[in-house]
Amino acid sequence: MTNLSELFKILADENRLKIIEILSKHNVCGCNILENLNVTQPTLSHHMKVLTDAGLVMPIKKGNKVVYQLEKENFARISKYIEKIIGGEIMEKDKKCDENCTCGCHEGKECTCDDNCQCGSECTCGCNDNKEENCDEECTCGCHEGKKCTCE
Repeated sequence: MTNLSELFKILADENRLKIIEILSKHNVCGCNILENLNVTQPTLSHHMKVLTDAGLVMPIKKGNKVVYQLEKENFARISKYIEKIIGGEIMEKDKKCDENCTCGCHEGKECTCDDNCQCGSECTCGCNDNKEENCDEECTCGCHEGKKCTCE
């Protein structure tokens, strides 16, 4: 089975995306795909082989013609991956921080909070200024238990 990074590389080609669009509407003979693209027959054959080898398209022999259809399993894998990104599951630690967290994970930086971080707008520990003495009893970063402050 082709890995996701390879699938994205394969889908990065404009002609292959057009082929996918055509096949998303209905199963089509290679000759009909060729009519909708500005490529030669050998170039189309190359693209179809790449898509078939990747498991994105399946050829079905019908008499003396080959009809192509989308292989939806790999598109489902891509879709699930994108849904994880959109839902924030790729950066699991991001879920523990709210928009007021200053660790940087909301700007795409790696989250520096530990697994128990409950940083929020109420935290006044001043870690950005290395002033741990600003923590009060309400702060949940752990400074009061003698632990290093994890808010950044």
